[in-house]
Amino acid sequence: MTVLQLDPAAPLDRFGPWLDELGIEVDVVEVWRDGLPADLGGGLLILGGTMDAYAEDAHPFLRELRQVIAERVRTDQPTLGICLGHQVIAVALGGAVDVGAGEERGLVEVHWLADAATDPLVGEAARAGLTVAASDHRDGIPRGAGQPRLPEGARVLGESEGFVQAMRVGSTWGLQFHPEASPDLMEAWSARAQAPDTADMVTALRTAEARLVALGRSIAHAFGRLVLDSLRPEARAAAPGPTDSPTPEDRG
Repeated sequence: MTVLQLDPAAPLDRFGPWLDELGIEVDVVEVWRDGLPADLGGGLLILGGTMDAYAEDAHPFLRELRQVIAERVRTDQPTLGICLGHQVIAVALGGAVDVGAGEERGLVEVHWLADAATDPLVGEAARAGLTVAASDHRDGIPRGAGQPRLPEGARVLGESEGFVQAMRVGSTWGLQFHPEASPDLMEAWSARAQAPDTADMVTALRTAEARLVALGRSIAHAFGRLVLDSLRPEARAAAPGPTDSPTPEDRG
């Protein structure tokens, strides 16, 4: 699986160990420094960042990334975008993001919509009633938005009070919240922003840690399974079960 890290401040964090539990080998590309790789076949995870989704003048790779996303939807390759990744997906597929629309920082309650329960990425979390997530953003797609804010054909899977939190277009998903972020990473982001309530926010995150881990691991594993399922048939047949040890052929 290829992971596109768009910003040095937004790492893979807890998704790394959770994907490793499925035996998935992860290649993290530091896009801000190295640019996009030529070969982006297989599973693709696009992380967050401090820039906005339209900042291609300062970050030209965003323009190229939009083209990559559109092609992956066309060719039905599993793709997941988180926070900025979610927003770039929306723009790449014909939607729009409101820059500076409002802040969600710390814990956020995700309301899963009807389609979420049967969705292969968030279905397990929705059925288990896992609704508490970590969030840190100021841009987004407003809740209840239709065209032109949502990409054509997008299904909204989850919302908070203010924003679309989860959407799907074919083989591509976007999540506004941060299932990968630990309380330590959230604390670092808040401290960098000099937020006065950082200590209280971190306390709330640590109190909700079990629920945050359950949600994050569920989504990481679900996306990992989607990636494994997209491999050639012989690799799918060899993919490890819950108690199996992965072999190199099993890794995606």
